[in-house]
Amino acid sequence: MQAKFMYPDGIILTRQEVRYLMALLEAERAIGLEQESDDPLMATPEVRQQTLAQGRSLLRERGLVGEGLENRDADFVDDFSKVMTATFFPLWSVIIVRDLPQLGKQVLIFCQNRSLLVLHTFPKENYHRLSVFENKQQAAALILDWFPLHNYPASEDRFLIKTADFDAIREQCELGNADKAMTLLTAYELSDTDKQALVEAISQRTISGSFAQMLCNPEQQEIIDARTFAVFAGPATAWFISRPADAVQDDSILVKRIGPEFVNFVAGLFV
Repeated sequence: MQAKFMYPDGIILTRQEVRYLMALLEAERAIGLEQESDDPLMATPEVRQQTLAQGRSLLRERGLVGEGLENRDADFVDDFSKVMTATFFPLWSVIIVRDLPQLGKQVLIFCQNRSLLVLHTFPKENYHRLSVFENKQQAAALILDWFPLHNYPASEDRFLIKTADFDAIREQCELGNADKAMTLLTAYELSDTDKQALVEAISQRTISGSFAQMLCNPEQQEIIDARTFAVFAGPATAWFISRPADAVQDDSILVKRIGPEFVNFVAGLFV
């Protein structure tokens, strides 16, 4: 893989270029990108035609399609094709959203097809950066830098809770009603210390995020399996939320403290 495609620089494409490449490759969807019907740049047949024409023109000017691409060396053409294939036709994908109170939400999308691992990010509105990682360890290191939850102290405490009950506790914490939140937690088996830590982490959240791990069928262009997780942390503790397979019927979630073992979770994101 040529250096120009590698992380952190990668290749930057406009939304128009991405939409044209998708049409060219007959990709019906891209992980993390809205459907055509929800994209203002594809809203009507006339707008769609204009967007695709703009994308084609921009790509031709950059030598990424048509005669310009034919004039490039074979390695570049092969690498560019591999990056597009991994992005639009992944075997698996991971969408990661980080929410920092002072910055808002940021998104990382990892896509892999065979041995190629591509990171899809959004440097600014209607722009896409596609960069290739040398290995899964490099990708895991980036996630741990984004979410340094492995630096928090570990604890064995965990409990199952109804989603509605957890939402009620979170609402009380966000309203500043810590005592009411503690009262709602009395129904669950959790040490008093961790009950207080949980309320503190929600009330004084410093970071939160979500992870969606998806197994895809690139031929059918569909997601065939998916798992979701959430994390959040406060000044002193970090917490991990998952949905156990045997708890789907009663809409319960597993909430537990997370610390050094977060490293293993991150490594497990990359199959």
